Amino acid sequence: MNENARAPRLVQIADGLATAVAVSLPWSTSATSILIALWLIALVPTLDASSVRREVLSAAGGLPLLLWALGAIGMLWADVSWSDRIAGLSGFHKLLFIPLLLAQFRRSGHAKWAILGFLASSVVLLVVSWALVLTPGIPWRWRGHKSLGVPVKDYIMQSVIFAICAFGLLGQAAELWRVRALHSLALFLVALAFIANIAYVATARTTLVVMAVMFVLFAVRQFGWKGALGAALIGAVLTGAVWASSPYLRQRVS
Repeated sequence: MNENARAPRLVQIADGLATAVAVSLPWSTSATSILIALWLIALVPTLDASSVRREVLSAAGGLPLLLWALGAIGMLWADVSWSDRIAGLSGFHKLLFIPLLLAQFRRSGHAKWAILGFLASSVVLLVVSWALVLTPGIPWRWRGHKSLGVPVKDYIMQSVIFAICAFGLLGQAAELWRVRALHSLALFLVALAFIANIAYVATARTTLVVMAVMFVLFAVRQFGWKGALGAALIGAVLTGAVWASSPYLRQRVS
């Protein structure tokens, strides 16, 4: 097989592996790490320097690199050993993959595969989480977790994943409302299930801050600045209702 025939095959493999990474994210850190390594092996030979440079110079691709650089600079002020500093920076390394993902899917047009795969995997996790809460007697291999309703990983990661899915679904529901009202309503209800899980089952202070920022951005994008004020009032009322009805949320915040 010559180089010209091999390149399209590698592109398809890289797209499939990127989707597999997205599917594994809500469930397994080990599987995600292995799949990322395989994805890079398949992806790098298919990229050219000009496409990567274009993404790095864009806001979407350059900002993650800037955040990684700020994290690296922040190590200089840490009062722990260098091994601990480097270990702390490891959480930022995933930001380095964003320009590569942008270059990959701008070329292949298969970003929807990864998005839908991540969403479907997260919905399965959501169902399992609610099942463990509503029927605590059912067996589960990873029931050694201290947090009820958190079948894998930890409550911070789960709540962040659910927040991303919730606002992604809300944005899609808003776009579909005028043309496919039933589809829009279905997406809204799934988003509501994600948000309810965050409010009543597992959340973290960091997630709540991220959700507040995402709500502002969502409201401004959908309704403009004036409409965002009305949306903020509605959001404040709903937040108050959730706060009053969720002892778990009050305990986590206090």
